[in-house]
Amino acid sequence: MRPPSVARSAIARLASRRRVRRLLRSASDRVPYEAWTWLEAYARWRRLDTRVPDEVVARVKARKAAGAALRASYAHDPRLAVVVTSFNQVWNVHTLADRLLANPHVDEIVVCEDGSLDGSLEAWVSRLIVPNGFVIRSNDLHEIRSLDRAFRLSRAEVLCVIQDDDVVPEDPSWAAEALALFDAHPRLGVLGGFQARLEAPTAEEAGAAPGDPLPDSSTRAAGPFRFVPTVCIGPYYVRSRCYDECGGFDTAYSEPGQAGVGFDEEFALRAWLRGWQVGYLHQPFKTGVEGGYDLGAGGTFLYGEPTERTEHARANGRRVVQTYAPHHDAIMEAVRAGNARLAAESTITEA
Repeated sequence: MRPPSVARSAIARLASRRRVRRLLRSASDRVPYEAWTWLEAYARWRRLDTRVPDEVVARVKARKAAGAALRASYAHDPRLAVVVTSFNQVWNVHTLADRLLANPHVDEIVVCEDGSLDGSLEAWVSRLIVPNGFVIRSNDLHEIRSLDRAFRLSRAEVLCVIQDDDVVPEDPSWAAEALALFDAHPRLGVLGGFQARLEAPTAEEAGAAPGDPLPDSSTRAAGPFRFVPTVCIGPYYVRSRCYDECGGFDTAYSEPGQAGVGFDEEFALRAWLRGWQVGYLHQPFKTGVEGGYDLGAGGTFLYGEPTERTEHARANGRRVVQTYAPHHDAIMEAVRAGNARLAAESTITEA
């Protein structure tokens, strides 16, 4: 598109930024709107060097060559996306990235980089040069909101949440194992690999005073796949359709910048009430050892106030109990029914 005649004659006479300003002031009542864009563009061109430095051109070409060497094509509809929560654990970035990139069952990697100051952002950007490698930069929002952004960005059928201090197994079979379970159980909405609770919240817990000792039904034991009331991150797999139908993670479990302790367990309990199933299969992502995990090494203890984090965890725990204790029987009945079918299928297979 050529500029209007008034603009063409004006541009031809322009020689300095001062003359542009003077022309704009004097011609405001007679220069058509389209001409203003041309005049503004010319003024910018006069005062800015728009050439791309040769050094940048060389770096871009090198980056493109490195990406092409991986022979990775863009997956429009990925099957499995791994979503990593990242916050100042740069020591583990390269190991995580290398093992995820080497896993043939991982179609997409989305990193929720939540404001690290230790070089984690730069490390992730330097490693994720594949077409389905994404880095979402946020500013200390914490996991509920950053994960929700990632889940809604990805088009994957199954999303797997891991944390930045997780030890991803070098053997890639963990991903295939999880996908096989989602294939075998069409209503499996959530699958946990770290910790499960074998009992839904009870009326006894709901009626207890704050600080009263309560039975702990949590387990980190290995064993065959089974259905359970709820599970914790991570790994923490979610079928994307389940996430959408259940309305996503509940942001009431934390303010922006505050740890969302218990939001993962709450979502799994909610999934049961929406007709989905929740399962557990131990996968040693925390220390590589069954049942082992140094909770004190987590980011919310390292960078926050431990007492505040503990009190917040208790408050959220009470919220979960108060919300789901009335549904204890319904959830446990669904869990038992699912496990009964598993047992029957196992018996048939063995026979």
